[in-house]
Formats: sequence, C-alpha cells, structure tokens
Amino acid sequence: MAADAELAAMATDKRLAHHAAQLWRAGGLRAVTFGAVAKEAASGKSLVSHHFPSHRHLLLAAGHLVAGALAEKLEAIAQALQASDRAARQDGPAILIERLLYEDGEQATCLLELCALALSDADFRDMLAPIFAAIARIAALTEADTRLIQIAVLGELLQHAPIPRSPLGPQGLRERMRLFTAPGAQHPELVEGFRSLANARVEKRALAAEDRQDPSPEDRRERIVLAARNLLARGEDPSHRAIAAEAGVSLSATTYYFKSRTDIVIGIYERIQADTREGRAQAAFASVSDTREFIAALRALLPYYPAHPDATVAHLNLVLLAARTPPLRDWADRAQKLEIAGLRQLLARFEPDIGIDLGRTSLSVISGLALDLLLHPPD
Repeated sequence: MAADAELAAMATDKRLAHHAAQLWRAGGLRAVTFGAVAKEAASGKSLVSHHFPSHRHLLLAAGHLVAGALAEKLEAIAQALQASDRAARQDGPAILIERLLYEDGEQATCLLELCALALSDADFRDMLAPIFAAIARIAALTEADTRLIQIAVLGELLQHAPIPRSPLGPQGLRERMRLFTAPGAQHPELVEGFRSLANARVEKRALAAEDRQDPSPEDRRERIVLAARNLLARGEDPSHRAIAAEAGVSLSATTYYFKSRTDIVIGIYERIQADTREGRAQAAFASVSDTREFIAALRALLPYYPAHPDATVAHLNLVLLAARTPPLRDWADRAQKLEIAGLRQLLARFEPDIGIDLGRTSLSVISGLALDLLLHPPD
C-alpha cells in the first residue's frame, strides 16, 4: 500500500518511467512499448507519448532507472567487501556475478541489454560509466587487474545470462575468478597472458575483400541465415517475415529451411561460430604447443572483432533473445557446452591436466573482450 501511494505521488513522467523500467526488468526491451506502459499506468497511450515523444526517449527514461539500480547494487557490494577481510575480498568479482545472475530477477540480462543499446547510442553508454566504475572498485579491492576483471565479468554474464537458473550459481565460478584475483597461487604465467590479452592494443584494420564477399546468391539457405544475422546485428526481431524481406526470398522459403524460431537461432549461432573459426581460429591454433603460444593464438584473433562488429553484436543479441525466451535456454546451454568442449580440445594438446576449467575461463575472456572492444573501440 505504501509503495502504491508513493508511486501515485510521483510526477507523471517519473511514474511512467517507473512502469517502463518495471516492464524492462520483467520482459526485456521489447516489453517496453507505449501501449504496455499505458496499461501498467492505467492511462492512455496519448499521455505516454506526450511525456515521451519517441520510443528512444521512453527507453532512456527507463534506462536511467535500470542503470541506477544496478550501480547502487554494485556499490553496496563494494562497500560490504571493503569491510571484509582480504580472503573474502578475493571472491568479490564472483560475488558480483552471482548476485547479478541470481538475485532480483534479470539484472544480468538488463546489464547486457544496456550494453546492446550503448553500442549505437552514446547516452546509454554514459549510463554504463557508474556501473563499470563500481566493477573497477571491486576489482581494486582484490588487487587484481581492473580491465581483466571487467572483461571476465562481461564474459561470465554472456555465458550464463541465457542458461536456466541454478541456486548454486555457475559451476566453478569462484575457482575461475580466483585465477584472476589470486594469480600467485596458480598458473601465474597463464594469468599474465590473460592480463596482457585484456590490455593489448588492437589496431583497426580494413575488411579484406574476402571478408566482404557475400555467399553465392544461389545458396538460398545461406542468404536466409545471413539475413537473420544482419537483423540481430541491428537489434531487430528475426521473425520469418522480417528475414524473408531482408533476404529477398519468399516467406515460404524461410519456413522451408527453418521450421521454428529456435531453428533460426541455431542457424545464426552456427554461422557466427563458423565465421569466427574458419580461416582464423583454426589457423591460429594449428601450432599451439604451450601456454604462451595459446595466448599468442588468442591475441591473433583480436583484430577480427572490431573489424567484424556485426558478429559480436549478433552474438550479444542471441544471448539476450535466449535469456528472454525460456524455450531457447536449453539450446543455449547445449551450444555453450559445445563451444567450451571445442576450446578444451584445443587446450588439451599442451596441458591436459591444468586443474581448472580453462576452456570456460578462456571463453569468458574471449567473449568479454569481444564485447568490450565494441563498447570501447580502438583508436
């Protein structure tokens, strides 16, 4: 009752923004519409459009509330850790990830949705600044490399946001994060390699002609997958109708090759994985024989991400789509396990009994770094 009275006493624009933020947290960005906000506020759509002349203005108002709540939560974690002993502070980044994933609903997904908006809108990028400042403060308490922790946090959230929730948290999370926060204890050479990777200067490079070349127009299935990926890279819904229009094919052609939305998502994900591996990852890892060469191979992949932002953006939007679509979550879990298994197979050739889940750790660093390079593009 008190909360209802407080909400009623708010100025109209703040009250509408509050409802928009609630819709965002519960259902994602697509849930924030003029009609949905009007329904929640028991008002007309004209009132919402009077206070927010565009959908972007409505998202900005909601985003300030969502981002503010996230920053407050992370600051509270930082303050609690500051009052803890050193041993407890070492688990600060893992505690941060666990609370974003498993407390108060979909906060990890909200953070990734803010990142998705920030990729094309500086106002949303500004909203991330206090959030990343709080992450940096938590990293400083562990005496760890701030940028590496930020990248690892982003990577862990990308891995786990779409996966069915577990009350125990991501398996092995604290052990993986201690690799970064207590580097003297285990595999210091490997940690130093990850640190150098996180802080590497990545040069922009122009796309080679073969990178820009589209597949043969006769390959209809390939055109449909590329069209779906392009829609996701623009943050648009990859419906059968939208894909048909983007690919320049009939609607029946899309349903022939992809019976369901899940089939479409799997097709896009397989294409992104193939693009990243083919001619790049496989060649880079071909001669890997020890940890240093493994890091060198990862470093060789770095220029790929800023040169191919569409693949990273599409992957981020795939994660968000799976996180907000429960039927896709089991598929996301299986896809991630296959990706980790592939990395582990490559790693096993130089140190099969490393004692930590290096495949998952590497995937966190790689995926977090790919997103960070888009949020903070190289000069």
